[in-house]
Amino acid sequence: MVKAIIEISPEANRVLNIVKAREELKTKSGAIEWLAKHHAKTHEGMEIATRKDLQLHHRRALYG
Repeated sequence: MVKAIIEISPEANRVLNIVKAREELKTKSGAIEWLAKHHAKTHEGMEIATRKDLQLHHRRALYG
């Protein structure tokens, strides 16, 4: 797991609390994780490139 300290607006905090309660999650971290997964599912055409993918793309651009 990656640990991060974040700053969010009061409105974003309210949204996290709502998601946490509605989805019966234990922590706000769980709410952030749920939102990220939900976003990925609803935008399934989006690809998230890994570092390895980016390195390969960079090598191909440089060397053909």
